[in-house]
Amino acid sequence: MSRAETFILRAVVSVLCCAPGLACSQAERPRHDLFAKPAPAAMQRVKHQADAEPAVREVPWTPQLRAVMVAGPDSMVNVDGAMVRIGEELRGYRLVEVRDGEAVFAKGGKRFTVAMRGGAPDPEETREKR
Repeated sequence: MSRAETFILRAVVSVLCCAPGLACSQAERPRHDLFAKPAPAAMQRVKHQADAEPAVREVPWTPQLRAVMVAGPDSMVNVDGAMVRIGEELRGYRLVEVRDGEAVFAKGGKRFTVAMRGGAPDPEETREKR
């Protein structure tokens, strides 16, 4: 190996050895301790924000009844493109009854009738059949 080649090889090795050090010195350091316990005032602020805003907002359900198949216990409906049989749920609403041109869903002790013409469900009083 010539003297020039040896010099170039040493220069390349020394640059490669210094490169990781350069990367570390350029990295931004955190401005605070990530593992420090939060102050009690900050925790109270977070609790009040959580109490003020509900975690989940329920979106109103506006189903569109597209088709009805009345077949006794095997009845099913097409709501918003989804096929639902009696006893199955769709967005938390359980299909309890299928009538000619209507579907009756139940949720939270209330019954909702959805007609073929579409629109929002009409809540009915819970009726128990005797």
